[in-house]
Amino acid sequence: MIRALALLSIPPVLALLAPACGSSTCGGQARSDDAGAPEVSSFFVLSEDRQIPGDPWTVLFGIDFLDPNGDLGESGAAEFYLNSNPEPTAQPLDRVFRQNGLQPSATEGAFWVTLRFAEATVDDGTRVRLGVQLIDGALLRSNCYTLDLEFDVFPASGRAPATPAWQVASRRCTNAGQS
Repeated sequence: MIRALALLSIPPVLALLAPACGSSTCGGQARSDDAGAPEVSSFFVLSEDRQIPGDPWTVLFGIDFLDPNGDLGESGAAEFYLNSNPEPTAQPLDRVFRQNGLQPSATEGAFWVTLRFAEATVDDGTRVRLGVQLIDGALLRSNCYTLDLEFDVFPASGRAPATPAWQVASRRCTNAGQS
C-alpha cells in the first residue's frame, strides 16, 4: 500500500462535479510540445470499495498514463494542484511504480495514489479543483487533468457518514493552451 501523501484535507462525502480545464489549474504550467512528453489519459477517484474504511479524509485516486520515452517511473513525479495555488504537492513516482507493479521504464499503465485532505481546512459545501500533471525524467510535462470536487461533510442527518460516498465525472485536458 502506498503511504498517504499529506496534501490537503477534505471531508466525508465527496462528489465529483464536471471537471474543467484552465491554464491556472495546474500552476499555469503548459504541456511540453515534445513528442516524448507523458500524457494523463484518466484521473479518477477509485471505487468506494477501494477506499480506506473509516477515514473519509483520505482518498485514493487512479491515474492512467502514457509515456513515450519511458522515463516517468525512473525519475518522474506527479504534481497535484489545489484550486489556483501555483505551488504543487509533488509525489516522486519511482516508489509508486514499484508499489503498483509497474516497471520503471513502462511507457503506459495505471497507478493509484493516496491523498489526505486536511479536515480542519474544508467546510461543509466546499468546492475545490484538484489537478494532476506528470513530469518525466527529462522534465517534460503532461497535460493537466482536473477534477472538481464538492464536499458534503454533514448530510441531512447532521452526522458524518462512517463510509464516504463518491460520484465520479471526469474529463481530460490535452490542449497545450489549457494544460
